Amino acid sequence: MLSRYQLAAHLSHAAVFTFATAFISACGGSPPPKSAPAAAAPAPAPERAPTPPPVAEPAAPPPAPSESRSAEGHGGTGYHFHLESDAQLCLDARGDSGKPGTEVWLYKCNESDAQRWAVTENEDGWSTIVGPGGQCLDVRGASTKSGAPLQTYPCHFKKNQRFHFKGGEIIEEHSGKCLGVEKVADKQRVRLEECNGSWNRKWLFEYNRK
Repeated sequence: MLSRYQLAAHLSHAAVFTFATAFISACGGSPPPKSAPAAAAPAPAPERAPTPPPVAEPAAPPPAPSESRSAEGHGGTGYHFHLESDAQLCLDARGDSGKPGTEVWLYKCNESDAQRWAVTENEDGWSTIVGPGGQCLDVRGASTKSGAPLQTYPCHFKKNQRFHFKGGEIIEEHSGKCLGVEKVADKQRVRLEECNGSWNRKWLFEYNRK
């Protein structure tokens, strides 16, 4: 049990503390702030999925090669050929036949299907001459000899069916020889001859209007 002196001292200390607290408040003071709890560390950002590389578009296919040699639909139309020295004698598929192996000769110009030829120019400057039945003008047996006969034959576009026009002459690629006749007359067989610019080797071609 506290003595009255101890009690008085205790009350005195309490009064002093109460007074001091009130005085500090009156003067605008405030007890030291309590320390705020540390802020929580931010959550790590979610990892982004890697961006996939762009998908390369498939390359466009190369354009199809230009086909300038096809004889489809050209047979029996277009031009007639005649010798420069005689406009009345034309290049003719004998017997008006569209069969393979038909002999080609000179015959009186009559604008029949046997004398209708289409000229199809290739990219390299050589041409295919297409006649009755869609058959191509052809050197028989791919011969390179002078005197080798001309015929109509299914188109295969090899060198014995390829021709070049120069100075009125028709030059065959395989032999380098020209189309000609032994003499300028009706029913003369067309054949290979040496190119020399002579009258029986020079041709003109005109559009067949019928």
